[in-house]
Amino acid sequence: MNNSVERDGSLTPRQQLRVFATAVNDLGPVHLPRDLVDKARDFAPQVIHSLLGGVRAMKIASEMAERLDLPVVPHFMDDWVENLFNQGQLGGYARRTVEREFERVLSHSPILLTIGDRMRAEFEDRLHRPAVVVGNSVDFSEFDRVRRESGHRGTTPRTLRYVGGLHLGRDQVVRSLARRLVEINAGENWMVELNVPPADAALAESLSSENVNVHYGGSLRPDEVQHALASADALLFIESTAPGVARFTRLSVSTKVPQYLGAARPVLVLGPADQSSVQVLVGAGLGYHVESPEGKELPRAITALGAATQAEDLPAGARSDSVISTFGLASTRERLREALATAAETRRLV
Repeated sequence: MNNSVERDGSLTPRQQLRVFATAVNDLGPVHLPRDLVDKARDFAPQVIHSLLGGVRAMKIASEMAERLDLPVVPHFMDDWVENLFNQGQLGGYARRTVEREFERVLSHSPILLTIGDRMRAEFEDRLHRPAVVVGNSVDFSEFDRVRRESGHRGTTPRTLRYVGGLHLGRDQVVRSLARRLVEINAGENWMVELNVPPADAALAESLSSENVNVHYGGSLRPDEVQHALASADALLFIESTAPGVARFTRLSVSTKVPQYLGAARPVLVLGPADQSSVQVLVGAGLGYHVESPEGKELPRAITALGAATQAEDLPAGARSDSVISTFGLASTRERLREALATAAETRRLV
């Protein structure tokens, strides 16, 4: 249960109890054993790099920073800052604690890391700190090698491959898409291929058994992902339209996006247009966007997607300087190294 995602609709008593319990657990006191602090001191770190994301993690990061006189470099993957405990949990005490502990973290943070460029710009303005984009990254030259060797099938039915988890309601989106493909007479032309983590295998198997145009292809090892993506006729990307989830992920760039960019296959993109992940894929010329499978634009998008699978040349944006710089492995590593070095040096000068 994510404390940063607002629940839609009324909650059952059991759900209300879980919301209360997770809030109390995250707000509880934190104690750092002396031997843990001593071990950290012996390790002689230069910075504390943390994803944070909760009150307990913020307390630990701040406490360690104060004990060891170190800077904290927060690494933001989602906008939990604005959304954590914002539903009045514990009479508003939970949100006030978030704000107090976040200010404490910021007092130790000379620089921030964000997962995408929109988040960088907004967080710099909101938090008055310099921010650097450090998200998931790929080796584009290696992806291009795999693309040349694998090639997409180009047979009927075409493969529309989804790689990732089915959490945050994505299973419902797949179910809706499968039904809509049949309704628009595209059900026999496309096979939705699911490659999901083992934890979502039961959901994927259920979707496959319910829909003739959905196939569960099992889980992938990390070394199998590149070939699976590059060999698909097209890829499927899903962002939730649930208001609470959408507010949480609005500035995020999904860790799948760089991999989809690397594969450079056409992508059916489902989700709100204001989501950063959606904008990156569409901006690269790979994404064919429809907010929901129920939308009237789906037939047009599927037709365009089918035509794009036959294209020989990549869209110019798929290998633009911006894409390579933002999501390339070497450039991302260098930005991370420089940001951490800047934080360490800034702390020494204080």
